[in-house]
Amino acid sequence: MTPDLRQALRDALPSTTQTAKAEDYGIEGMTPPIAVKPASEEELIETLAACNAAQAAVVPWGSGSQMHFGMPLARYDVALDLTSLDGLLEYEPADLTVSVQVGMRLAGLEAILGENGQWLPLDPLVNESATIGGILATNASGPGRVVYGTARDFLIGIAVATPEGETIRAGGRVVKNVAGYDLGKLHIGALGTLGVITRASFKVAPLPELMLTIAAATPQPGALIVIAREAHRRGLAVNRLCLIWTQAASGWQLLVRMAGGASAVETSRRQLNELAVANGVSLAPVDGSVWSRLPAFQPGAEIVAKAAVMPTAISSILERLKALNSAIVAYPTAGIVYGSWQAGAVSSDDLKDLRRLCVQAGSGALVLEKAPAELRVAVDVWGQPRGDFSLMQGLKRQFDPEGILNPGRFVGGI
Repeated sequence: MTPDLRQALRDALPSTTQTAKAEDYGIEGMTPPIAVKPASEEELIETLAACNAAQAAVVPWGSGSQMHFGMPLARYDVALDLTSLDGLLEYEPADLTVSVQVGMRLAGLEAILGENGQWLPLDPLVNESATIGGILATNASGPGRVVYGTARDFLIGIAVATPEGETIRAGGRVVKNVAGYDLGKLHIGALGTLGVITRASFKVAPLPELMLTIAAATPQPGALIVIAREAHRRGLAVNRLCLIWTQAASGWQLLVRMAGGASAVETSRRQLNELAVANGVSLAPVDGSVWSRLPAFQPGAEIVAKAAVMPTAISSILERLKALNSAIVAYPTAGIVYGSWQAGAVSSDDLKDLRRLCVQAGSGALVLEKAPAELRVAVDVWGQPRGDFSLMQGLKRQFDPEGILNPGRFVGGI
């Protein structure tokens, strides 16, 4: 961005818009000339329109905890800090619905809901500072997805600011809303490349009366996978489930968190124990803090790959990751497997081979969620675009015709 264009853009921004220190918004050596922090949705919309007119590349920011996600940016002119848009817009405990601005932190929302004995069953194992907008933009999820699903399953309404200075609304603030296309889900996981989410409405749930975490360990994962699948098939009162392997432990561990009323939890615990005994495995209760120590989601995990395959194909992925000396976190009933390494511990060829195995073994995919920039480029975070890529390109042209939103980060350089 030339000095003249920078000054012209500053002059075009709303006079009330607060600026911020651009140095605080650097990404992999790229520092934007301008950083702004709109105080209202109206300011945000005006700011986007000004950037669009100047063809200035915009990167939306929440807490910054997920800025490693995606391909390296093609260009970066304006950091758009959304953390001031953190209001609670509407909350109806009796209706089990809540509407918030996207700068609100998930931890803050859970605290508000908890005062009424409710929660939003999103459990992305991300930094506590993570915002609602960042979680939606990356479609972050955790071990509860095997029961509750992901953000797409809880979102009932959304508002999105477009680069051309308009607001698109989809869904509503009630659970039953069938008007029009479900455009909200289009923006979940799109990394803010189609528009900037400004507010979201969710259905929420009552907090479980009781939660109990149980673990089982074996040298091989087969029996644990059988137990996990059968527990899921029986519909036991389970709200988190994952399989773990680390070199330090030198064995496989199944973690299960049961939740619900005391009677339901006890019945499920008894049935789970029967399943374990039938498969030659013993169960033991463990402290619930174990969920905060899953290896793929720790700061020391400098490379994180996420494999998604058919659940029946998961064993071959686990075997390959173990051979690559990866720490492993898997959701066996969902076909999701995370492998993590320290920098330099896995090569681009290893990751490309792993991607080929995902495709061959279960018509799956591999996404490189975190890695140094050079490795993300060598492997390609998203892999080869699919046959429907032309539709994605068409949507990008429709929603962001000047290509100013997070340019280069998404599939195929979108």
